[in-house]
Amino acid sequence: MKIGILSDFARTGGAAIAADRIAGSLQKAGADLFRVSSDGCSSSLLDEETLTPGRKHRLLDLLFSGTSWGRRLPSKRAKELCRQFDKLLARRKPDLINAHNLHGVDWPMELIEIALRHCPVCWTLHDCTTFLGSYYPSHSPRPSADSASNLKSFWRRIATRPPANSISAIAPSKWMKSEADSSHWGTYETALIPYPIPSDFTRSGSPQANREALGLETDKPVVLTIAGNLDEDRKGGQTLHQMFRDRKFKGVQFLVAGQSKRAEDLPENVRLLGFVGDQILLRIAYTAADFLLHPAPVDNLPNTVIESLSCGTPVLAFPTGGLPDMVVPDHSGWLSSDISTGSISEMMVRILEDRSYEKLGERAKQTAQKLFNEEKIAKIYQRQFLKATNLVSTKQ
Repeated sequence: MKIGILSDFARTGGAAIAADRIAGSLQKAGADLFRVSSDGCSSSLLDEETLTPGRKHRLLDLLFSGTSWGRRLPSKRAKELCRQFDKLLARRKPDLINAHNLHGVDWPMELIEIALRHCPVCWTLHDCTTFLGSYYPSHSPRPSADSASNLKSFWRRIATRPPANSISAIAPSKWMKSEADSSHWGTYETALIPYPIPSDFTRSGSPQANREALGLETDKPVVLTIAGNLDEDRKGGQTLHQMFRDRKFKGVQFLVAGQSKRAEDLPENVRLLGFVGDQILLRIAYTAADFLLHPAPVDNLPNTVIESLSCGTPVLAFPTGGLPDMVVPDHSGWLSSDISTGSISEMMVRILEDRSYEKLGERAKQTAQKLFNEEKIAKIYQRQFLKATNLVSTKQ
């Protein structure tokens, strides 16, 4: 079976990382696949195809924003992308397209309709954009090609003019499956398959040596947090900034992988690494930390939590989204009693006092090996793909 992996980006964002790991695990299992994106493939394993909808003229977009001509600019680029994709599929002749995020203004839902002319589509849902037009239920709609009106139009066309090939979905978490089942996706099958983690994503070096290398004191607790933008509320930015300044945590060293416009105002006990894309440096940071703090108010199945557990670093998070699938209280980490800064701060005080993080490292690693084993997940994905192409029966 030849599989095409479709995503707007191959190197930028959590969904791109997850898609790359899914593709990598499949190829290690012997799958014949290629990947289509806008920015090139991030894995040396993958056969790459790049779609280029044409150069963006930001000045023109700005000058003519709101005018009829300006509104046609993204539309023209999207049509060009669809034309290229149609020709690519005719040339590559895949048996199935595994779609991922199509969030860019120039990456329209029509790409799925193009794919369905050629073969079945199995869509991995990294957030709720495909059925809500926003990342998650509590968020405002995204101002892009996958806006609410376009989504309604897309699903109406799918319903009234059923494509020649089947469409189905894969949800990485129980929460995402529940959200999908109660939306447009409820008409179609949605399988539950978590993300894989590469078998070599494990601890690197020793905690003591890594702390020294990162400029941290070796005799104080280290709490790691990872977010591309620390000022973004959907990543828990407001909670983080409050906890950084909480006097109860004055003796804690916060190790932060991410960027902030308020970097100069951060307290002295916050060690800001900036954006970290290097996987070795990430493993060093996970190993240096006593636990990971993940205060996002809603999330699907965050890569950072999977990575942390794989490195034997327990996780403190809110009981939201897919986090309960990953964090087993007092086994692989801790969940606060509710989704509030006060609740997660109270839990962190307890953890620091009883030093329970010292006992959970091995259990956290075992959780990752059990839930996110890349060999096992690749086999489940392959079975789901076979099912989608009607090569095996539903009962199998």
